[in-house]
Amino acid sequence: MNSELDFADIFARIAQLEEVYEELNASINRTMLQTGLRCLPGCRSCCETPSSNIEVSILEFLPLSMNLWQNDKAGQLLEILELKTEDDPCVLLQNDASLLPEGGCSHYGFRPLMCRLFGFSAMIGRDAFPVPVICKLVKVNYPDIMRKVVDSVNGGLDIPVFSNFARRVRGIDPYLAERVYPINQALKKAIEFIGLRWHFGSLGYDKPA
Repeated sequence: MNSELDFADIFARIAQLEEVYEELNASINRTMLQTGLRCLPGCRSCCETPSSNIEVSILEFLPLSMNLWQNDKAGQLLEILELKTEDDPCVLLQNDASLLPEGGCSHYGFRPLMCRLFGFSAMIGRDAFPVPVICKLVKVNYPDIMRKVVDSVNGGLDIPVFSNFARRVRGIDPYLAERVYPINQALKKAIEFIGLRWHFGSLGYDKPA
């Protein structure tokens, strides 16, 4: 792990990561607008899977971890994470639809790359052309939309390609992005990574912006 980073370095990496996410969001929005692609209303299926099925890097969780420390919520979440196993779903899942009617992520704006791309991206096929990777529930419930996505991509739609964005994220900090972990473990490591620097900052060795 890149243990030499100070807060200035961390904020710089968070800013770079947010730039990539903003570009990704714009690309996904264009895809949704052109094809009608969307999640099922209130669906939580992808979030309800065991956390071991969703692997992300520490780097992807730096923005959320910094926010948690800044708002004095990191310690409480760390205690919850200590009790989680790899069979448990993501700790950020909110199953109460009355609290989050649109979906299940309690920190949606801070979700990692994998969660942003799932169901709204493509992989490069053997012929070097993008192949849409769409949620199976969308395929079953919105077959017309699925056909439109495929036709649009074949017609030149610039759908986000997972490998391209993953490579850009790794380029921000190869050390923090080189390994992926089950999502709860990655979040725990990211909170601890920021927490160590937060502790030293409180001692006057480093001051967060």
